[in-house]
Amino acid sequence: MAVLEYSLGLDLPEQFHDDPVMFELELAANDIICWTNDIYSFPTEYAQGDPQSLVFVDMYNEQTDLQSAVNHVEKLAYERIKQFIDVKSRLPSFGPKLDPQIGRYVQGLEYWIQGTVHWVFTSPRYFGTDTEKLRSTGVVNIAGPM
Repeated sequence: MAVLEYSLGLDLPEQFHDDPVMFELELAANDIICWTNDIYSFPTEYAQGDPQSLVFVDMYNEQTDLQSAVNHVEKLAYERIKQFIDVKSRLPSFGPKLDPQIGRYVQGLEYWIQGTVHWVFTSPRYFGTDTEKLRSTGVVNIAGPM
């Protein structure tokens, strides 16, 4: 999050960084990005034998199939998006001098989330040459463990 603050040219005080509501908002943004990345990157990680993914963890812990695990992780991410929106609505005022800066910072978190999703579906990193088809159908074919 420090990179976001730096890139926006902000100098937010410790009171902002120590605020529990702000901490929860940052944590929610991070969870959304990481959890959705675990879905998007599953085919590559599976092919490489890398089980460090929330999808793998869910399959193991719940003793479930791949589709059920992906659905569960997707549900968790959607719940976290709702929490992000709720937490954002509860941000306290830090005063007329800081509130505009904090607004830019929060908008930066939103752009980070949105930009990550956009990048996934425009970069060949996750889905190779199928990104256009994926954007139009929304269907990802994954061959995973049974």
